[in-house]
Amino acid sequence: MPKKSSKSKSKRTTLKQKYKLIKKVKEHHKKKRREDARKERFGVKAKERKDPGIPAQWPYKEDLLKAIDHELEKNNALEEAKADEKRKRRIENRKRAHEDVDDKSVQQTIEDLRRIAEGKGKEYQAKSTATTRHVS
Repeated sequence: MPKKSSKSKSKRTTLKQKYKLIKKVKEHHKKKRREDARKERFGVKAKERKDPGIPAQWPYKEDLLKAIDHELEKNNALEEAKADEKRKRRIENRKRAHEDVDDKSVQQTIEDLRRIAEGKGKEYQAKSTATTRHVS
């Protein structure tokens, strides 16, 4: 009987096996995505586990229920505070954006634009007359 090798077996795989595995994984992910999309389209939701609640014979049941209610109220209050703060920040950002737009429109009136255009026109005329003199 031949003696077993003391070295560990190589974990190398052939490229055929490697790409075959990658292909199978891609197919699996694609199938899963399609199934999830189909479920979402038909409004099928994952079954949620029912909360078993607290047994009637549980000692200090009322205290535990009060503590749970207190935690829920606390979490709701925090969420509302965050939402209010977010709303206020949005309103402030909108006001700032409108102020910036108003400032820019006041700075560049039609008269300013006309003056700038006339100045650029004169510069262009001067350049074009200078180039035509050198060419002739």
